[in-house]
Amino acid sequence: MTETLNLRTMRTIAEGEIQSLRDFILLHRRKKTRGEAWFIQQEQILQHRRQVVTLIDTEITSRRERESEAA
Repeated sequence: MTETLNLRTMRTIAEGEIQSLRDFILLHRRKKTRGEAWFIQQEQILQHRRQVVTLIDTEITSRRERESEAA
């Protein structure tokens, strides 16, 4: 069964991924178990996820504005 996610659910999931990835990065920084290239890659992934949240927020705002104009 495939269900389409709404924007708020997508945002919640993306925020959870951001927090999990931050924790994961911090864990490995403390343990010093990964090379610097790994950290650079993970920071890029983290930045991408932050951008996804920003895009979702922009879309939510845009939809609200269109709905208020239509009303």
